Amino acid sequence: MASLEANTEVLLKKLTVAINQWKLNIKKGNDIISDVISRLYPTEKEGPALQLAPDFRDTAAQLTAILNQLQRVLADVEAVGLEYSGVLELTNLSTSSLNSSRRSSSHGSSFSLNSPSSLSSPFALNSSVGGLSQSFIDTSSTIHSGTLLEINKTMSDVDEVGVWVQTIVDCYRQQFSLAQSVVSNIFHLKSREEALYHQTVWLLQPALSSDCELYQVCCSEIVRPKEDSLVKKSSA
Repeated sequence: MASLEANTEVLLKKLTVAINQWKLNIKKGNDIISDVISRLYPTEKEGPALQLAPDFRDTAAQLTAILNQLQRVLADVEAVGLEYSGVLELTNLSTSSLNSSRRSSSHGSSFSLNSPSSLSSPFALNSSVGGLSQSFIDTSSTIHSGTLLEINKTMSDVDEVGVWVQTIVDCYRQQFSLAQSVVSNIFHLKSREEALYHQTVWLLQPALSSDCELYQVCCSEIVRPKEDSLVKKSSA
């Protein structure tokens, strides 16, 4: 368990660092795009103001370099997703093996589903109350069926963290595709309005859903040292 928690913490730290690098490059790219719009689309008239002069070609190269940086960051994000998938597979195999051994050891037990003791089970009682109670039981069982981790005094379900990581990977893949389109189109648009729309796509990153944003915060909070931990380190 300690190894699982340590591996998960390392991977979530890598993910958090990658996301921060992504944000930094998005900001740098937005500054370049703002400069391009102010010079290449100064008014609402149709078409670029000028053909690409040498300085614009340099600007295009800078923006392409930032896109390449985003691609490298995406590769880091995808690597975390792949590694965490391996963590989940090992955890599931370990859990399945443990459950199998428990079932084998329980074959000699005298307990029976038809015994009076089973009637006192809360699951048996709630199943007779109605659909709502049974639904609640099923949902709770699903939420808490995974292995629990404790990282920096924060409890997390290993399967739930897997959902967070995969959602983040999928969203950043989609957003990188949009960023590619922005860089490809920004110097060849028909109007300032179109250029401003492309800048909005670059800056606001619509492919990063609200769930993705939430999961990013969850991951960063899990690996962030808590105040009492910092106090202990400083006093040591």
